[in-house]
Amino acid sequence: MRYVFTLLLAMFSQSTFAAGPWDGIYKMSTEQYLSVHQNGSSIIVGMFSTFPPLGAIVNLGAGQRFYPLRSDVWDLFTGEISGSSVELKGEQAYGACFASISVNFYAGGAEATRNYFVNTPAGTSQNVNCHAAFEAQFYNGRSFTAVKVY
Repeated sequence: MRYVFTLLLAMFSQSTFAAGPWDGIYKMSTEQYLSVHQNGSSIIVGMFSTFPPLGAIVNLGAGQRFYPLRSDVWDLFTGEISGSSVELKGEQAYGACFASISVNFYAGGAEATRNYFVNTPAGTSQNVNCHAAFEAQFYNGRSFTAVKVY
């Protein structure tokens, strides 16, 4: 998914300059940020999160292995905004889960509600239960706020 995002960014950055009223960086916590970009009614949101690495090993090439102290993740969401409200859809949890999040922007921030989380085919193939995982971690349906910092 990262390659698709990079390709789209490269294709459109040369010909399109977007600056919607809600564009910016929003802070949800010290480990989570939103990067919001709007072009007309289309909106794309990158959610940056930092998690414990949980035993991950990264192959750096040339036989080198790295045991990271954290796992940095970008999840990408898209939607069509109407006024200050949008339903964002995209994948989370390393592509194991498909998420829907409703966001209402306001001056200086945003209020978001997690609507649902369901398995992607990749999640199902590895016996992931996205609903249970997100229910336990994020209290499905719970709203959260994000403060605009840039």
